[in-house]
Amino acid sequence: MEKGKPEWWEDAIEFLKEDELLGEVVRKYPNGSLEGKGELFETTIRSIVGQQISVIASDAIWGRLLTMLGKPIPETVLKFTEAE
Repeated sequence: MEKGKPEWWEDAIEFLKEDELLGEVVRKYPNGSLEGKGELFETTIRSIVGQQISVIASDAIWGRLLTMLGKPIPETVLKFTEAE
């Protein structure tokens, strides 16, 4: 995955515009995108961490996660239990 907007972003937006629950929101806010940093898995988990919490809290949680995992790849995540 290259850095910046994923190549599949526009196709996903067009698909989501037709979604019963998300379509209205996607049509109302057409600009912006998930911005990748080159690693799809890392970008995905970073966006999950950042959802609906402050930037300061998100950065703190992200820092703790990186301390725990080292490199945020599926193999390192799977080494931990759900409780951890």
